[in-house]
Amino acid sequence: MRPRRALKFARFSSFEIFVLLGIEVPEMATPSIGTRLISAGEAAELLDLTHERLRQLARDGWIPKAVKGKYPLEATVQGYIRFLTDESRRSAQSRPDAELKAAKAREIELRIADRESRLIDLCDVDALVARHISIYRTELASVPSEATRNPEMRRLIADALTAAVNRFEDRYRVAREAMRAGRDPLDS
Repeated sequence: MRPRRALKFARFSSFEIFVLLGIEVPEMATPSIGTRLISAGEAAELLDLTHERLRQLARDGWIPKAVKGKYPLEATVQGYIRFLTDESRRSAQSRPDAELKAAKAREIELRIADRESRLIDLCDVDALVARHISIYRTELASVPSEATRNPEMRRLIADALTAAVNRFEDRYRVAREAMRAGRDPLDS
């Protein structure tokens, strides 16, 4: 009588033993490939996965869950192929990867621009524009009195110059908001 433990280590099914010995097997005894079961170790080795990754794929529904530590060969291989070729999973992974790569590239561009002194702080730009607007208002304030002695004409010229400087301020505000939103300020 054979010890019971020896059955655990059997490497071949009865069908495979018949084939190896060259014994003709009745057609009804021939298992189809879809019903052949393989151990978790064989499945992991076949698919070049760890046991944990194999269990994770089973949990996620890509391959059938093991029954008594055995996986159906055909369904396991087909499930793994479906997993590898699944476009929605791949595109969902590639989108964040692409965004991360773009963000890293942008950060590198900004560091280089900062080192090359091509990067200007927006607060500095605001201060420069406010200073120029102040200079324009001061310099243009004397133009109406120098242009004419007529009080009505002076008022019209002063109003036109004030409106022009106000339009400049408004255009700068629009361009600044476009710049803060990441758009080209010159298109505003």
